[in-house]
Amino acid sequence: MMKKFILASSSPRRISLLNAAGFSVDEIISPDVDESVYPKELPIEYSKRVTRDKAMKIAESNPDAVVLSGDTLVTAGRKIILKPEDPDDARNMITMLSGRRHKVISSVCVVFDAKVMLKTAATTVTFKRLTEEEINYFVDSNEWEGMAGGYTIEGIAGSFVKSMNGEHTNVIGLPMYEAANLLTASGIKRRYS
Repeated sequence: MMKKFILASSSPRRISLLNAAGFSVDEIISPDVDESVYPKELPIEYSKRVTRDKAMKIAESNPDAVVLSGDTLVTAGRKIILKPEDPDDARNMITMLSGRRHKVISSVCVVFDAKVMLKTAATTVTFKRLTEEEINYFVDSNEWEGMAGGYTIEGIAGSFVKSMNGEHTNVIGLPMYEAANLLTASGIKRRYS
């Protein structure tokens, strides 16, 4: 019998990526975990910790299910850039990313049968130098709301990307190469029709 597949995230982008890859989610539960950054915590360690915490929180009350969680952040050097709190925060973030390289780091965790499997992917993205008009247009669009690093590559910011090195799906919010391998290893099957 197939195990129940729970996505520990309410991100529409993660749901869409999983569906597009042929994985059917049985239930979506958004975990409530502490996502504050610890002092001196490095971006990859933060991403792994939060992702593992999300999966474990849902797995505790669903021990017979396969639980997948993800977490995405943007980093410029060692600075972790999470979700903007307001338009001023969004403006500061997009201005900081203008004309420079940054990394998008996503971790994916799958918990099943008391096993915890975790993978992390990093993609380097370079934005062109943005004009004041482009920054204003972007901030006014509100596309930054709820987005790691203050942007989504599927929106206006996609036109700011000069180059990208790594997985495209990672920048959207779930590294599908890693996610598919972990789900397959846990016994979740793709539907091919």
